[in-house]
Amino acid sequence: MNFKKIASALWLAAGLCASAAFAAPPTYPFGTRLDPYGYGTRPNHVSAAQMDNSIKANYNAWKAHAVVDVPTVPGGKAIKFSTEYLAVSEGMGYGMLISVLMAGHDAEAQTLFDGLLRTVRARPAYSIPVSSGGKYLMDWRLTANGSSQDAAGGGWNAMDGDEDIAMALLMADRQWGSAGAWNYKQEGINTINAIKSFNMKPDGTTKGGATSDLSRTSDYMIGHFRAYAKATGDSFWSTLAIDRSYALIERMQSVYSPGVGLMPDFIIDTDTANPKPSPGGRGDGTMTEMNYFANAQRNPWRWGTDYVLSGDVRWKGVVSKMMNFFVAKTSGNPKNMAIGYRLNGSDMGYAWPARGLIVGAMNGAQVDPAFQPYLNASWDWISNNFVTNYYDAELSLLSMLVASGNWWNPTPPAGNAAAPLPAAPAPAPATGTKPTIPAAQPPTASGGAATLRAQAETGSLSGTGVGVRNDMSGFEGSGFVGGFTNDGDTLTLGFSNVVAGTYDVKIRYQAWGAQQNFVVIDGVRRTESFAGTGSAWAVKTVSGVQFASGTHAVAIVKDWGYVSVDWIEMVPTGSSSVSAAVKSAVKVQAESGAVTGSGVGVRKDVAGFEGTGFVGGFANSGDKLTTVFSNLAAGTYNLRVRYHAWGAQQNHIVVNGKSRSEIFPATGSMWAIKTLTDVALTTGANTVAIVKDWGFVDVDWIEVTP
Repeated sequence: MNFKKIASALWLAAGLCASAAFAAPPTYPFGTRLDPYGYGTRPNHVSAAQMDNSIKANYNAWKAHAVVDVPTVPGGKAIKFSTEYLAVSEGMGYGMLISVLMAGHDAEAQTLFDGLLRTVRARPAYSIPVSSGGKYLMDWRLTANGSSQDAAGGGWNAMDGDEDIAMALLMADRQWGSAGAWNYKQEGINTINAIKSFNMKPDGTTKGGATSDLSRTSDYMIGHFRAYAKATGDSFWSTLAIDRSYALIERMQSVYSPGVGLMPDFIIDTDTANPKPSPGGRGDGTMTEMNYFANAQRNPWRWGTDYVLSGDVRWKGVVSKMMNFFVAKTSGNPKNMAIGYRLNGSDMGYAWPARGLIVGAMNGAQVDPAFQPYLNASWDWISNNFVTNYYDAELSLLSMLVASGNWWNPTPPAGNAAAPLPAAPAPAPATGTKPTIPAAQPPTASGGAATLRAQAETGSLSGTGVGVRNDMSGFEGSGFVGGFTNDGDTLTLGFSNVVAGTYDVKIRYQAWGAQQNFVVIDGVRRTESFAGTGSAWAVKTVSGVQFASGTHAVAIVKDWGYVSVDWIEMVPTGSSSVSAAVKSAVKVQAESGAVTGSGVGVRKDVAGFEGTGFVGGFANSGDKLTTVFSNLAAGTYNLRVRYHAWGAQQNHIVVNGKSRSEIFPATGSMWAIKTLTDVALTTGANTVAIVKDWGFVDVDWIEVTP
């Protein structure tokens, strides 16, 4: 009698019962977008609901085709790989990521996740010593009946599969908690530590291949590394692993793919001072390992996914080089993508639709609004050409989840918990009932008829799905109020010392897609539409509202749309907002200046600009913005330039024909002000220009102050 097999079966059966008993509701249901991306962009030609519907349909088709039972693992599930081999660890990781993200749409998501995990743990990498974490790594390939044999995976792991499995376990801890049949977080930490022990070198180099001097570029899962560091408290992941990955990729781009920006599937000689692309036959045994092909095609997906949440400009720069090549090579049409590319930019042919390259580049396009048209076209292509076969389906689903804003980190951003919320939502103000003005809300202004502004974060909140946040760039003040995910979620702002008159109520807000919510003014409810803004902020105006003298309240109440609110102001009808004027200064909005050059223009695709837009790009030699300041008195002035730059840049500031080269420090996703002191200006008209030197920059406005 095989007592080991009997004990294993009993353990698995007990686990099945425990899994059913401890099924938990999701805390981050699909489609809720509780953690808005702080950087980059998303498709802006379709609504969030339309994107979600496409993903749901594709997920349902994929699940029906791809998810299978494992004959040799009771209760085990697998993502079917082929008729010869039931599953590979890579596919198991994909399936676990997809299922944890789709919880809330799929009521069986946790059951699917647990079934996949059951198979993962039942098939450890038995050739790896237990002391190196072999029991927490998966045998990379299983036979047709799901067994683990030397003829299949040989008991060795595939680093990329285990990386995704570890990340999915951390996400499962956030999604369902770890008090059920599985302690997801501890299982994830166990796998992370095993990866570090067996698949990482002390200097942060990955060694996921057969030899220690070999590194697969698609193993550089930077976002995963950041999550590992937070889960384990081990800074190895957030420093050495990320820095070493960047150094290797930067070398591949600059030395072996200059002007193109690609990288190979595998790098060799990583234990020397001169790593180089594999000559072939060293990693997965193919002779295409020196090309951007089956493995490396996943890189812009991984790094674009990291960037939208981390804002690490190093990886934005890496991906931007690739995207500039792809956009030019395909003439902006994703369907023109080759099946792969040599590092010099020549194509490897067009034998089949390059879905992996297309979906990978779709997430790469998210790093910069300059690639917005390509991002939109990529979304349309993959939405209309989804297939359920292995690898293409999994990559497509995961890329669509990221592009649509449905990706998230295992650890919530700090801004999500910035403000304590009441225990239960308060009912929305009824029509005709004047609500109580928040006692803590100070008057924004007093005296004569004037613009009155209240920052949203100073208001009164009620409801369980709304709070003060600071996890999205471009807000003013100390934060914004976001969420509005649950019925009854309400923000109320009070305005004191209002002079009787007619006002326009202006609401600065952000909404990924078109939304609808209630604007309640002194208890009178209005149903208002909020146009989609993508990642930018915009102003919604409710015009011609009559107010008596005294104190008034304006509230935003959830209807069916998610929205973030930065501030609300009351502007006397016919006048402009006080925020539009700057006293004791002359300011010129960049978009009103003269623009020359082929790589510069008026844009609106970086959040937080003032006025009606900004001037951005400065990508080509000769690109120039010229502004004119009229009727100045001669004297010495301070010159202030409000700008945005992902990385440190250098450009020319030309005042009345005299040029000076100036450094513009990196701002990440934020806007900053560059100040030049003691600038001599003459009586009358003066010109100030920004001219491209070697850096990209966005200019919001230029101002001179005495």
